[in-house]
Amino acid sequence: MHNVNDILNEIIAVRKHGEFHVHLKGHPGIWSQGRTIMQAVGTLICDHPNEFNIKLNYDALDSLRPTKN
Repeated sequence: MHNVNDILNEIIAVRKHGEFHVHLKGHPGIWSQGRTIMQAVGTLICDHPNEFNIKLNYDALDSLRPTKN
């Protein structure tokens, strides 16, 4: 069990040329970028779910996407 104050993963964010570049502290090879901080962090988590000890259910995500007419 983790203490509420324990930091399990720290994400470093830097704004470069109008985009946000994020990576895991101490692991610059685990990175992502986006136009917004939310996009950059979201992509980081989706691209590296094992680093965050989570499982993404992509079937559930597909149901949230708008359908094409």
